[in-house]
Amino acid sequence: ERDKDEHIKMQAVEVLEDMYSESGDKKKSLPWNILLHKYFKNTSQVQKYSGQTFDLALTYSRLYLSDSAPEYKTKAIYYFKILDKLIDSLDLRGPFLNWVLQNKFDIELLSGKEVVTLLDNNYNSRYQFTRPQSRNLKLQVYVSTNQFDSLKAYIERIPASEFKLIWLKKYYLKKGEYAKAIPLLKE
Repeated sequence: ERDKDEHIKMQAVEVLEDMYSESGDKKKSLPWNILLHKYFKNTSQVQKYSGQTFDLALTYSRLYLSDSAPEYKTKAIYYFKILDKLIDSLDLRGPFLNWVLQNKFDIELLSGKEVVTLLDNNYNSRYQFTRPQSRNLKLQVYVSTNQFDSLKAYIERIPASEFKLIWLKKYYLKKGEYAKAIPLLKE
């Protein structure tokens, strides 16, 4: 009877967490995320525990990027370390690894070089990144780390599109080549 009540309570908590997460109010979703994280760990629901760990790592990293509060970065690192152990022990694979790499880079938990290496070796053979996923994350690394030669080389590989124009604008603006950026900004 008690287990049934607890299960129903946790279903309600999941609904609350989803509601706040989907509305974009990450701070309000945190207490519910943390409660679910503890519950799934204590009840050995490994897949759900892994998912909550992923959610908490990303939520804290995004909060850090928007608020720059050091405690958010500390919490993001804490949950990414747990997630890394889960990835290894459970041999987790999948597209979520793209978000893991991007967010670890964004909070400086991984260097640009480490991200590129993990992309090139498919996250230690755990996930085959699509070409656009790999290219986009490399472009982000190169623009963030001022690796203009690599950035330009990757931009040239993009087929003619609005996406290519966006990256060319970023490239010229980042390099301070405003005369080349201005015509692109007018398009």
